[in-house]
Amino acid sequence: MAQVEAMMPHLADAILDYTMNGRVQKPMGNRHLGYAPHGAYPCEGEDQWVAIAVTNDEEWDKLVHLMGDPQWTKDPKFSDSLSRWKNQDEMDRYIGQWTQEYEKNEITEILQNAGIAAGPVMNPRDLFEDSHLNTRGFFEIVNHKEAGTHPQPGVAWKMSKTPGHVWKPGPCLGEHNEYVLGDILGLTPDELVELEKDQVIGYAPLPGSELSTEDRVAMAASAQ
Repeated sequence: MAQVEAMMPHLADAILDYTMNGRVQKPMGNRHLGYAPHGAYPCEGEDQWVAIAVTNDEEWDKLVHLMGDPQWTKDPKFSDSLSRWKNQDEMDRYIGQWTQEYEKNEITEILQNAGIAAGPVMNPRDLFEDSHLNTRGFFEIVNHKEAGTHPQPGVAWKMSKTPGHVWKPGPCLGEHNEYVLGDILGLTPDELVELEKDQVIGYAPLPGSELSTEDRVAMAASAQ
């Protein structure tokens, strides 16, 4: 129920659309109910993308100018917001042919400087190297006794009076057994020993549950 409640504010449009119009909304991918073009477009390199959102005719005119006023933009199918929204598949193919001539950060800067909402689609490595996130101190160096010392995502917001930060690493398996079960819940040391004998609690993975070397290497590679 808690997860449902957390998502409800994001579904207001869909709920009202069904209540008032009897329509059941379906997944739209990167599309928008009113804006077009609106999506992720290919850039130079393998699996590199830029997200672009054009919200009005003025921004569309700026995009057309940046693309060099190509002939296809003069087609009546793209003359106004509604027409562009109805013909997004064809329009997106044209825009993708233009964006793939640029590196994703380069085209992002070009579009943003023109007043068009755009941003590079980032993988984890891109995020760690992003100058904006690093300038704002989003990543914090965290030392973990088993995992080692690494930069980790910090608090996503800035608060002047109560600034947050990563104040300790994630616990190891069973690290807080005595504190939680003993100090807080009042179990005796003998009871904790019995729980450990029964494999209810412990400080190491149960036999057969350990990750193989291959799994650890694959997880490390995906994190990079």
